[in-house]
Amino acid sequence: MPDARRKRPEWWPVARFEFLRVVRRGDFLVSLVLMPVLSVGLSFGAGWIANRSANEPVKLAFSSAAPGIDVRLPALDTLATVKWSVVSGANAEPEALKTAIEAKTYDGAVLVPAGFAAGDSVRVLAKRSRPGWVRKVREPLTELARLERARAAGVDAAGLTAIDEGIRIAETLTRPEAKTSKGDMITAMALVFLLLITIYATAAYLAVGITGEKQARVTEVIVSAIKPQAWMDGKLVAFVLIGMLMATVWGGSALLFAVFSSWQLPPAVSPASIAAYLLFLVAGFAFYVSMFATILATIKDMQSTSRVQAYFYFIPVIPFIFIETILDKPESTLAVILSWIPFFAPMLMPARIALKAAPAWEWIGALLVLIAATHFMRLLAGTAIRVGMLMYGKEVNLPELLRWAKD
Repeated sequence: MPDARRKRPEWWPVARFEFLRVVRRGDFLVSLVLMPVLSVGLSFGAGWIANRSANEPVKLAFSSAAPGIDVRLPALDTLATVKWSVVSGANAEPEALKTAIEAKTYDGAVLVPAGFAAGDSVRVLAKRSRPGWVRKVREPLTELARLERARAAGVDAAGLTAIDEGIRIAETLTRPEAKTSKGDMITAMALVFLLLITIYATAAYLAVGITGEKQARVTEVIVSAIKPQAWMDGKLVAFVLIGMLMATVWGGSALLFAVFSSWQLPPAVSPASIAAYLLFLVAGFAFYVSMFATILATIKDMQSTSRVQAYFYFIPVIPFIFIETILDKPESTLAVILSWIPFFAPMLMPARIALKAAPAWEWIGALLVLIAATHFMRLLAGTAIRVGMLMYGKEVNLPELLRWAKD
């Protein structure tokens, strides 16, 4: 009976060792679990703090010289989080109000002049500049000024309502299946962000796995036991799996949070779309892990990285420069071209799929181009291991690496 171990590919022991070495690390397990916990916790915490701050009542003194304007008007009475105190006479003088504010009798004061509707400034007294409560009172005071101007022009409330009535727009799509929602746009942005943070998290462990072995001078022993390409393939497989593990846990946690929170999932989160996202996720991880591995294999350590090599680490961030264009015009020529480029396709094409702007033939074609580019980058990484890793004392530049790849 043939030994089952002989059927395993040559890169398998390297992949198994590297994968287990990372997933058994305490800091990896903590970050893997802590990331979704912190994200959910911070979301709840920030929401709770924001709601509490928004609902905290504000004590304001109010004085009006305009006839018929007081806090009993509906426009001001609807501010449930504002407790108005009408002041008049000596109590409405600025100096008296300043003293009351400093004594914490009021959080601030609003003084409405007689000609506020004609352009005179509403005076606000506060302890600090641009207090948050000013935003709360600005809208109702603006509404009062608007009504006062309409009354002065001889327009009653019914006529003003007719003037303000907006136009109605009926949207008809040339392709009904291309209808998108705000949730689809959020999904597109989340896909870009998820891939970006996972790529950099994986790159950190990859740097330890490659430069650490080079500094320990164990590379000669390794490449004498197995082929350099097999050694690199094993690392690539391991770190792609590690990245996928992180993306699955973090992305899955966000999805479960949305489901348990009874959020209505947008059409962009469908089985077919998720399958397309996963294909680009895997191919994108393989491409960037191969690229980072190539860079790491040509340097002595992270401190000695040249500026040219360091610039490659910023490539995954470049799609953020174009993300607004992609979200606003996902079918534009710029969006189409960028989403076919292997460096950007892992982020931009899933975003366009979420926005229903990439037909099947287009994203399949871009995926094939990405896979071909990943294969080339994989061979380049293998070349870097075969030649560059053994050149202690000298760093390999890109032209040399490409020349060796042709040999």
